[in-house]
Amino acid sequence: MEEQKKYTSTVVRQVRRRSTVNLYLTLGAAVIAAVGSLLSVNVFFNLSPTGLSINGSSLYAPEQILQVGGLVPGQNLIRLNTDFIEKRLKDNLVYIDSVEVIKDYPDGLVINIAEAKRKAQIEYEGGYCTVSSSGRLLDIQNHERDKLLPVIVGYELVGLDNTDAEPDEDTGEYPKLPITAGTEAVSSDEQKAVIIKDLFDVLDSLNFRKIAKIDITDRTNIKLIYDGRIQIELGSAVDLDIKLRYIQAVIETQLPQTYEGTVWFNPSDKSVSTLPKKTDIPQTASTESRSDNSSAADSSTPDQAADGTQTWDQYNYNNDGGYTDYGWGEQTYDGGYTDYGYGDYNYDDYTDYGGW
Repeated sequence: MEEQKKYTSTVVRQVRRRSTVNLYLTLGAAVIAAVGSLLSVNVFFNLSPTGLSINGSSLYAPEQILQVGGLVPGQNLIRLNTDFIEKRLKDNLVYIDSVEVIKDYPDGLVINIAEAKRKAQIEYEGGYCTVSSSGRLLDIQNHERDKLLPVIVGYELVGLDNTDAEPDEDTGEYPKLPITAGTEAVSSDEQKAVIIKDLFDVLDSLNFRKIAKIDITDRTNIKLIYDGRIQIELGSAVDLDIKLRYIQAVIETQLPQTYEGTVWFNPSDKSVSTLPKKTDIPQTASTESRSDNSSAADSSTPDQAADGTQTWDQYNYNNDGGYTDYGWGEQTYDGGYTDYGYGDYNYDDYTDYGGW
C-alpha cells in the first residue's frame, strides 16, 4: 500500500513539474512575441528614404504625393493604413482616377497611380464640366468649350448625397452637396451615369473616334453627332456594342466622307439605314420589300428607297470589312415618316431632317 502511495506521489510530482515547465515556456513565448511586436512597430519595418516607389504619375511630383498622403521616411509600415492613404490621395489630387498603395517589406512602399484622362464635357449652368472616362469630375463650370472633347447634353448633373445631414421628412432623400472637382459625376437620373460609362467603354473598345456630341436627354433615344455631319440614332442603351460596331463599319467603309445625314440601326433585321440630310421627307412610302430582280443590282452601292433612305443588310457583312450585297428590307413610314416599324424606336417628334 505504501509502495502504491509512493508511486502515485511520484507521478503527481512529474505532472506538476511538466505543467510548471509548460507554463514557463508559454510565458517565455508570450514575452518574446511582445518584445518582437514592440520592436517591429518601433525599430524594424520602417519606411526608408529610398524605399518609396511611385508609378504612373506625370502630373504630380513625388514630393506632392508624399505630402498629400502624409508619408515621411521612418514611418512604420505595420502601422500605416493604406486605405486611408489611398483615400487622401484621391480626395485631394483631382487628376488621380485610381490609386493603389502596397507595403513592400521590410522598408518599402509602392504607390501605383492611374491618372484621369479628359474624356468629355458636360453642359452645366451655362458652362461645361470636364469628366474622365471613369466618371470623375476634373473641373467645374469651365466656360471654354474644348472642341477636342465630345459634349454631353441632357445629363442633369447634381451633387452627391450629404449623408451627414438629416434626410427630408417627406421624401427620405438627403440634401445634395455642392458639385466639386474630384467627385463622381452624378446625374439626377442615376441610369444615365451607367449608360455614359458603358458608352465610353464601347467607343474605346471599337476605337470609334470623332464623336462631337452625346445627347442623352432621353435615354431611350440616345443620339450621337459624328464628325459634325452625321447624326447616329442609337435608341436605348440595349446592345450598344452591336449597334455601334455595325454603324461604325457603314460610316467608315461605305459612306462617302462628305455624307451628311442620319444613320440608325434596325434591330429587327440587324441592318443599318441612312437618310441623307437634304432628302425631302415624303408623306407616304411603300412598305413592300424589294423584288427578286433587285438582287441583281450593282453591289458597289446599297439599294435606295424612293424617299432616299438606304439600308445596308448586316447579314452580308464579310470578315474582310466589305459588303458583297446590299438590300433594303421592309420599312413602315406611317404618318409622314414618323414610324420606322420596329418597336425600339419612336420618331414621332423628329420631322425636320435638315439639321439637328
